[in-house]
Amino acid sequence: MSITKNRSARLDCRISAEDKVLLELAAKKSGLRLTDFIISTMLLAAREVVQEDEPIRLARADWDAFVAELGADTSPSPRFTAAMERFKQGKFVDGRYHG
Repeated sequence: MSITKNRSARLDCRISAEDKVLLELAAKKSGLRLTDFIISTMLLAAREVVQEDEPIRLARADWDAFVAELGADTSPSPRFTAAMERFKQGKFVDGRYHG
């Protein structure tokens, strides 16, 4: 599979031979050319970093439903309780959660 975008900008970098072998193996396992694998992986990581600081936007009806749930007098569901227990087993490292 090839990423089809107009590529006019160039990015150069140096990496160790071991890192290149790892990237080539990952690209092969993903069914991508090395360049396509590197670009898609870098863009995915970049989007995640940028989105961390983006506010969550809700439509008015969704906001109202959210606020109503906050004020609801209900106990947590068994699924929620189990999810929270799994969450407590993880930890935050450098601002990122690792479960």
